[in-house]
Amino acid sequence: MNHAAAIEHIIKILEEGLSSELHYHAPQHTIDVLQAAELIAQKEALSEKDLALLKVAVAYHDSGFLSTYANHEEAGVQIAENVLPQFNFNDGDIELIANMIRATKIPQQPKSLLEKIICDADLFYLGGNYYYSISHGLYSELKARNPELSKEQWLEMQISFLEQHEYWTDFCKTERQAAKLKILADLKSKRVA
Repeated sequence: MNHAAAIEHIIKILEEGLSSELHYHAPQHTIDVLQAAELIAQKEALSEKDLALLKVAVAYHDSGFLSTYANHEEAGVQIAENVLPQFNFNDGDIELIANMIRATKIPQQPKSLLEKIICDADLFYLGGNYYYSISHGLYSELKARNPELSKEQWLEMQISFLEQHEYWTDFCKTERQAAKLKILADLKSKRVA
């Protein structure tokens, strides 16, 4: 399997084909998730092959946005299933990649370690210093789709999301959870009485 070429292939397509209204699900999000996945994978001591499969799954996890917003995970699975045989991926590897992509669907319900890592990498920013700038991009993206979305509604959506979200890997539980809870407390303090 040629994982590097498969990743390069889809990143180029994302850069050329994603809508400019995708302020959050832009190519940079995929690159950020790749970096987070590599960091988490290093802490979880993945094998070289598992790391390669994880990186391919990350690269394709939001490719479904090229054709649809709703149920983009399944559209991304279809893209991966169609494209990856060209890069010498076998059926078993493609199935693992498809399962990782599907695991990122909200609410997340990962089963394997690889699925847990991709889920944590996808939402790594929730416990990061750049939470506010990234979440503003998501607000802009959702506002473009729903002009009626108010700042107050967005605040409540974020509070609810952070309250329900959980990290799955030991690394993220240790390294990201406390910061995420501080952000949640800060968001709650912004509620209008």
